[in-house]
Amino acid sequence: MTEQLFDIAQLSFSYGNREVLREIDLSIGRGDFVGVIGPNGVGKSTLLHLMSGWLKPRSGSVAYKGRTVGEWPRRAFAQQVGVVAQHEEGLFPFTAEEVVLMGRYAHQAALAGFDNPEDHAIARGVLELVGLKGMEKRRLAELSGGERQRVFIARALAQCPEVLLLDEPTSSLDLSFQRDVFRLLERLNREHALTVFVVTHDINLAALFCRTLIVMGGKTIRAQGAPRDLLRQDLLQDVYHTPIDVLTSGDGTPVVVLRK
Repeated sequence: MTEQLFDIAQLSFSYGNREVLREIDLSIGRGDFVGVIGPNGVGKSTLLHLMSGWLKPRSGSVAYKGRTVGEWPRRAFAQQVGVVAQHEEGLFPFTAEEVVLMGRYAHQAALAGFDNPEDHAIARGVLELVGLKGMEKRRLAELSGGERQRVFIARALAQCPEVLLLDEPTSSLDLSFQRDVFRLLERLNREHALTVFVVTHDINLAALFCRTLIVMGGKTIRAQGAPRDLLRQDLLQDVYHTPIDVLTSGDGTPVVVLRK
């Protein structure tokens, strides 16, 4: 039986008087590769922020390994759960290795700094893992958008987490880089048993790579399951309020196409 890592029960959240999430129930198991899709404003990123502990529930609970996220010491939680935010400032004057070393903070004693040879070895190892070997001393401003995104993923991996939470990791990237990022996540999930939870607007990318999809709409989870079972024309038209067609690719993957 798969170990449950995140257990979310009756979770609700509001920004002031604006309710965003209502009575969400969700479990994420070890080794899952979950994609969350849905239109703007339905609470996808808010759900991820509640799972990361950046926000606190209005009611209900978010538990990780049987302990509510708010009860976890932040350093201990960061040793197990890595987060890649949607908007990362990519032009500050740090090298790729310096950015990745920031992910080692959770494993440092207070004021210890990042001069430990083990930290540098881990940083270089995860940069190699994400395909950036030889770019350790390159400044972020010198890297492409896709390379910078891989640096931010490497920073989260430097925490040595069991779970990776990603909010729109392919936004503003071209098609090739979008595929590369999801291929990387798939490989980390398959080869390193990393549990991946990714919020994305790209339905077709999610269908290609995620084993489980969550469709959000109307402040709640509308459907959850395998992409081939979930991506139905009636459901998606109802959620997105726009006419679409759902086709099937040569390998049986559903492909969502907008109508003119």
